[in-house]
Amino acid sequence: MSLAPGPLLAGKIAVVTAAGHAVGRGIAEAFGAHGATVVIADRDSDQLSETADAIASAGGKVIPVMADVTRRADVRRLAELAGEVDVLVNNVSPPVVVTHAFLESNEDEWEALFEVHLKQVLLCCRAMVPGMIVRDRGGSVINVSGGADEPEGPHQAVRSALQGGVARFTRSLARELGGHRIRVNAIRVPAGRNSQSADLAGVALFLASDLSAFVTGTAIRADGYASAEGPGPSETSQGQG
Repeated sequence: MSLAPGPLLAGKIAVVTAAGHAVGRGIAEAFGAHGATVVIADRDSDQLSETADAIASAGGKVIPVMADVTRRADVRRLAELAGEVDVLVNNVSPPVVVTHAFLESNEDEWEALFEVHLKQVLLCCRAMVPGMIVRDRGGSVINVSGGADEPEGPHQAVRSALQGGVARFTRSLARELGGHRIRVNAIRVPAGRNSQSADLAGVALFLASDLSAFVTGTAIRADGYASAEGPGPSETSQGQG
């Protein structure tokens, strides 16, 4: 592996979902600053435009796409507009507010949580990973999710189950795609951490670039500066790639 000086993602095409919101915007801006052509998706046109303007004004290359990535047709269109994708960041959309305990919840609430936390990850991977395989130049898939093994507050049973699904999917897909030099990793944000736009950008940049060329099937816990009362020091959970 050669780590040449210069922008870490020069010449790469990166897709970032929910890029109009805090975490996604920070990741998209970091990718643009490091030479990637960033294809950003969001269903909020105003926030999508703000992110696109920020990347462009800093000299980056950006392609904004209005899309709801919980919808198959939108994901298909996003994949077509992105073209030859090298990096895919499945960033969780603004969370669904949960107000009911599990025994008081219903299938509509489960479905809404499934779409945000897991379905969009499955749809985007299914639409874009086959192209990575055909082009045979490797790639990186990054799933941003909550901490599935964190102690949960009230009303979080279904969300926790789906976050656990993302973690297991990440490890399993890493095994499937290892022979194609496509890395699949996750960034885990523990419960109670309200991450801002730049908080996870460095972690995502590492996982997207050749700096992590030998890292796959891994979940990196990004929990900031843990307080004495909060979660313990950051940990890296190693999966098998």
